[in-house]
Amino acid sequence: MTLPNSPSATLRSQIAELEATLALQREEAEKAAFHHKRLINGTENQLAALHEQLASTTYPVETVPPEILSEIFRSYQRQNGCGNPFDNRSSPIPLTQVCRTWRRLALSMFELWTSLAIYLDGRLPPGPVLQRGVVDWFARAGKRDLEIMVMGDEGDDIDLADLQPLFVQFAPRLKMLSIEDSSADIIEEMNTWNLHFPVLLDAILYVGLGYDMHETNLELLHNAPKLDSLTLFNVTLQNEFLDVPEQWRKLTKLVLQGSVYTAECVGALKGLPALRVLEVTIGPNDPTWTQVPYLHPALEELEATFEEPEAANAAVFLRAFTFPCLRKLPRALPVSIADERVLSAFLQRSSPPLRELSLRGPSIETLRMFTEKCPGLSDLRIHRPRVQLVTHFFDSWESDPGFCAALEHVTFVLSNDALYTYPPSETAALASIELFVERTADAVNKRRALCGSQFCLRSLKVHCYLPRYLGFLFSEEKMRGLRKLRDEGLNIVFGSFKNPVF
Repeated sequence: MTLPNSPSATLRSQIAELEATLALQREEAEKAAFHHKRLINGTENQLAALHEQLASTTYPVETVPPEILSEIFRSYQRQNGCGNPFDNRSSPIPLTQVCRTWRRLALSMFELWTSLAIYLDGRLPPGPVLQRGVVDWFARAGKRDLEIMVMGDEGDDIDLADLQPLFVQFAPRLKMLSIEDSSADIIEEMNTWNLHFPVLLDAILYVGLGYDMHETNLELLHNAPKLDSLTLFNVTLQNEFLDVPEQWRKLTKLVLQGSVYTAECVGALKGLPALRVLEVTIGPNDPTWTQVPYLHPALEELEATFEEPEAANAAVFLRAFTFPCLRKLPRALPVSIADERVLSAFLQRSSPPLRELSLRGPSIETLRMFTEKCPGLSDLRIHRPRVQLVTHFFDSWESDPGFCAALEHVTFVLSNDALYTYPPSETAALASIELFVERTADAVNKRRALCGSQFCLRSLKVHCYLPRYLGFLFSEEKMRGLRKLRDEGLNIVFGSFKNPVF
């Protein structure tokens, strides 16, 4: 029996009181929870309804700020290139037909109306309508310089003479003229128009591949004192071209697409002392050069493609020139053992400050020759490297601080014939991607330790196509060293853009 005032009785009474209080609190909490849940459900339903309304709402075009619209219009122009007044699919005219705000803005943006394309073999209006359309188009460009592209061959819908008054009117404002995929007859007729191009900087003359190489005196461009860049496609350099106008001596870029020969290039460069960039395709079986090499005082970039036999044609070309200012050879130069003396002589007499070099299948001796004679080489690209060359490159690079001392970017472009097999078979000496996975991290770390603060490599890339089903070949352990280098800031890329291995 428990006494009324005993300690146990007091505790029991307190426990009973608290249990009653707890039961009441739980009941109130359940009621509150039910109420709060209803409130939350109601809020969620309202929010979902508003989201649904927002998703179905379209913004009036008038509400887009003008500065944003301007960027949209400029992007539209960049994607469509030169506009065609008579085809809304490649014209800013549809922008003027949305609303008054868009129309005012589009017509006020002079840059939308400075370039124009005329497709001769397309549907064009009659002469007077064509002329009025072009005049109205360029009127919206204000006083800005203009660009005109004439495409295709003369069709049944247009007489080329309908364009003559337009060219006479706008030639003084043209900074770029492009005649593409046309016939020689069109160029020859325009040669007779006696046009003046006081501000023309860039000209492209492209005779279609369906026609033979065209020989022209390019009289069309003789009155272009500021001409800076000239591109010729399927146009020969023989005879009349070699008598270049005196004012072309300021030309800095010449692109010759289509087969020309070394002797023609020499003749052209003799009349272009300010030329800095030459892109050229040397035709097949280039005649041997036996004269003294021509020293060009300004050429900085050479991008040469050689038709068969590649190595022999490259040798003929190198014998013909001395380029003491050459900085870039971005096109893969075909080299072979037979060319090494020619190449050595070219480098010896030119002593070029070469910074960028691309080679295809070079020997170890050729690579060593370039690295020794061009100590400032910073960007190296090697196509179809062989195992022996890659091994020599890594061995030399990780042990000799003078080997490729200034190299910042190196790229190896592997052959599809060497997917992943390593070591190679006797008949397949081309380097594979596994060789680079095995060697790269260790070589980079040794090079960094060797050079210390003078270590300058910023990127190392190995381009190759690797089927997706081979993507599992390289374990995490093999890739750990490469991942660490990437985490430390080195730009390392293995594989292709669509299917990177690393």
